[in-house]
Amino acid sequence: SQNKLDEAVNHYRQVTRLVPGYAPAHYNLGLTLRMTGQLDGALKHFREAIRLKPNYLAPLNELAWILATHPDIKLRDTSGAIALAERAAKLTRYKSAPILDTLAASYASAGQFDRAITTA
Repeated sequence: SQNKLDEAVNHYRQVTRLVPGYAPAHYNLGLTLRMTGQLDGALKHFREAIRLKPNYLAPLNELAWILATHPDIKLRDTSGAIALAERAAKLTRYKSAPILDTLAASYASAGQFDRAITTA
């Protein structure tokens, strides 16, 4: 929140080394890396947070968003994005606007525009 992103990355990296099984540290590191444009690193830590805590909504949503919208078409994974976003939407009983937004973006990225519009 103070825009000290490099410092935050260093601190979160330290936490993930000291307590590698702490999913929130991996999520926060992923989020901070995403904010600095380091999408590949963010993907790694969002995946690790989900591996540690499979129904952790925040990294499910972040990972789905990146997979649906990644600027490098080779790293875009629309089917993976849809699977993650649908899982998150089910966990929230389709009542979370940010997660539904990610689900709509995932459908649109896959060319499923009717589903994207309905979801939006």
